[in-house]
Formats: sequence, C-alpha cells, structure tokens
Amino acid sequence: MNILIVKAHPSSKGFTHKIASRYKEVKEELNNSVKVIDLCSCKDDCHYLHFENFPEDFPDNKYTQEQKELVSWADEIVFIFPMWNFAEPAILKNWYDIIFTARFAFRYVEGKMKPIGLLKGKKAKIIVTADAPSWFFTLIGNPLKRIWSLGRLNLCGIKIEKFLILGQMRIKNNDAREKILNKIEKLARK
Repeated sequence: MNILIVKAHPSSKGFTHKIASRYKEVKEELNNSVKVIDLCSCKDDCHYLHFENFPEDFPDNKYTQEQKELVSWADEIVFIFPMWNFAEPAILKNWYDIIFTARFAFRYVEGKMKPIGLLKGKKAKIIVTADAPSWFFTLIGNPLKRIWSLGRLNLCGIKIEKFLILGQMRIKNNDAREKILNKIEKLARK
C-alpha cells in the first residue's frame, strides 16, 4: 500500500513529528511504501495562495503538480497536526486549498447539489494533538472532525478511517507520550 503522511507542525520538537515517525516506521516494517510531506520544512517554492490572475495562475505550478501526484499515488493519507483555536495550522489549510481543487479532487455536475469526489478508494487517518482534554471535543460535537469529514475529505470521495484527538499534550510526561506512540503503532498495524 502507498501511504502519504502530511504533517504540519512548525517546531522540529513538536510531538507530531514523533507520531509521524512511529507511524512511518511501522508501515515500512509492514512493507508499505511511505512518503512524508513536512509542510513546515518546505524546501520548494510553495507560496500558498499566492496568485495574481485567478484562475489562470491558481494553483498550477511545479510544486502543486508534485503534491497532487503524491496525493494521487497514495492509497492512504495520514494527516498529523496540532489543533490551534479549534482548527489545523494555517499552512495545512492553505496546502489543502491549493491541492484538493475542483477538477482534481472533485467536480461539480449540473443539477447535483453535492460535487462528485474524484479521489474515491482512498482512505484517510487524521491524528490531532491538543492541549484540552480529548473528551472536551466530543462534548462540543467535535467541530474539527465535522469540517474534515463533511467539508473536505468526504467531498473528495476519501473515507476517513480514524479521527484521533490526543488531548492534554502539554502536560503529558515521557511515559504518557510513550503510551501514545504505542497507540499510534497499533493504529498503523491495522
């Protein structure tokens, strides 16, 4: 299976990087092909949402074409990021906006209310770190999960297999973090 991991934490010390590394190690151990996009260490020219003449300049450049090829290649896409103000980091939202575009990820059909997803057959896992307790997000209806499922991935035909919020990360000690990594390992083995 081809697996694409997309991570979006600006600090190299962010725990999301350890989560991504553990997930990648396990999947490779199981003979999967894994590629990682680290949005915060982008070495290419990736001026997100930078264009002059919409739609002519948006988003057709070498970087976006390479990213779309990676998404097309993947059977499973794993998004790993911290939650900030009930949302993903802006760089991930911007990346999503320029990669998952109409005519690539979905298309509108006259007379249909909902677009047709063009990325059917792909699966996704979303792993989010947060400072609030995990139960809090369930209590308030998990708005981030609704956005990612209804407004993004399902729209493109991608099935979300797991949406995991790892809460109270700021106060977790090393033992608790190792338990989380073990949980990630089990998730990767499924």
